[in-house]
Formats: sequence, structure tokens, C-alpha cells
Amino acid sequence: MFLHTFIPGPIAWHFVITVVYWYGLLVTLGGVAGFVLIARLAKSIHFPLAHLTNLTFYTVIFGFLGARAFYVLFIEWSYYSTNTGEILKFWQGGISIQGGIIAGAFVVWQYARHFSGKIKNQEVVPLKVVAGESGANAKQTLVDEKIFPFTFWHLADIIVPGVALAQAIGRWGNYFNQELFGKPTDLPWGIPIDVVNRPSVYADARYFHPTFLYESLWNLATCIALVMLFNSIYHAKSPFRHSRADLSTGPAGGNSLKNLSGLVALTYLILYSLGRFLLEFVRIDEVPLWFGVRATQATALLFILFAILVGFGILKKHKVRQT
Repeated sequence: MFLHTFIPGPIAWHFVITVVYWYGLLVTLGGVAGFVLIARLAKSIHFPLAHLTNLTFYTVIFGFLGARAFYVLFIEWSYYSTNTGEILKFWQGGISIQGGIIAGAFVVWQYARHFSGKIKNQEVVPLKVVAGESGANAKQTLVDEKIFPFTFWHLADIIVPGVALAQAIGRWGNYFNQELFGKPTDLPWGIPIDVVNRPSVYADARYFHPTFLYESLWNLATCIALVMLFNSIYHAKSPFRHSRADLSTGPAGGNSLKNLSGLVALTYLILYSLGRFLLEFVRIDEVPLWFGVRATQATALLFILFAILVGFGILKKHKVRQT
């Protein structure tokens, strides 16, 4: 098995005077792939792409800052407090997706609060084709322009499948950095770790659990599940193609999409956090303890508890309104 025999390096290539690191490259590729998926989901419910681009830009920027800040302040503060010059060297690794989730959610909430009801949905449809004109020459016109409302949960539902996909790809950056691996193992898919990157207590061990791979596969499965759930909730009709009254009562067919919005985002929180909580039992990187458990596990449990409580509230309201 390739992973069982190859020891990677952190540098992808040297470009003139610039060094390209695998970590930064894979995080970037993950972000691009995630945005493509988000754009497809948004298009399927007729959410304006221009506003999605703006939202994604700010979410990525502040989400990344939050991820780095969480890692520096809560995971490795003992190191960075005495090596402040290293704080900005994010390309060498060291971000926490949990911090990114918190910061990203705040940005999405602010965006929904300021722009809901102010975004116009414009549909372009072809007029009757003029004689002799077809294809790209056919005239088009705007036939519908509505200002529609949306909530934080609508936006979160659109975004989280792309986040899971970005995580699935970006996690491979840890492999090339030879970091965040698990305990020693004799399994055939164990990965070799260079002796300089091994903890001193495992200096004699050669193969370790590829926790990056476990989390990557888990996130990919989570992404697939989220897309399926998104389609089951939003597929029938787009809530953004209805008036404010229609959005409140749900589209034709009896299913209130507004009542169920948020379940995709909350499912992401539960699935991601569950996987992260379990993987922390295998990982050996040093993490501060909160109330006797690893800080990342404590955060994962808080995410799960929050998602379950809010999810039950959404389902309860949906059930009441359906009766």
C-alpha cells in the first residue's frame, strides 16, 4: 500500500522564489471544491450566485481567522505564547475547524440579519425567438424580479455540504506535514512517520494510525449524506421562488421548507462532531484538557448537544404546524 511505504514532505514544489506547501495547496483545493458544490446547491434553489460569492468570501476569510485563532489560543497557546513570530505562519499547519465553524457561523448570521429581504431574485427566460435568430442570438428578458426573505438556517443548509467536502480534501495536508497522526499500529494501512516527527515516547515505533485518512473519509461520507438530506428537504420547490407569505406556509405539496430549514446544518454539526470525538481517542497530539477530556472532544460534545436541542425544537415546531 502506497501510504504504508511512502514518507511525504511538506513542500509541493519551488516556484521561482516561492515555496508551495502541500498543506496550503490542499486547503485551497478543498475550498474551491467546496465552493463549487455550494454553488450547485444554491443554484438548485435559485439563490443568487453573486450574493453567494460575497457570503462565501467573507465566511472563508473570517472562518479561517477563527480557525487559526482557536488553534493558537486554545490548543497550542503554551507554544505560541513564547513564539509569537510563528502565529502568522499558518501555511505550516495549525488550524482548528471547530474555531472556523464558530467564526463562520457568526458571519453567516450577520449576513442573514443584514440582507434578508434585500436580495432580488432575477430569472432570465428567452422571449419568442425572432425569425432568423437562435441560440446565443435569441433575445432574453427579465420576466420576474422578487425580493425574497431567507434565514440564517437557509444559508447554513446551503453551505455545510461544501464545508464537509473542503474538510475531506484539506485533511490530506496533515499527511504531508506528518502531523496529527494516531497511535502506533501494525495495521497494513498504517503510515510511516519520520523519526523527527515522532513523539519521544514513540521514538521506536514506525507506523501510526492515519487519522487524517479516517477523518477525510468520514467527512466525505458526511458530505454525501448532507447532499441527500438537502435534496430531500429543498428539492420539490425552492423557497426563494415564493413570496414572503408562501415561504411562511411552505410551497404547494404541504411540506413547509421554512419549518425544516436548519436540519442540514445541524446534521453536519452532529456527524462531524461525532467523528471528531471518536477520532480523538486515537490521536496522540497534545491537547489541553477541559474537565478531564481533550479540549477538542469537549467542544465536539458541546456542538452535538447544541445541535440536538435546536434540532428537536425545529422538528417540534414543524410537527405542530403540520397538525
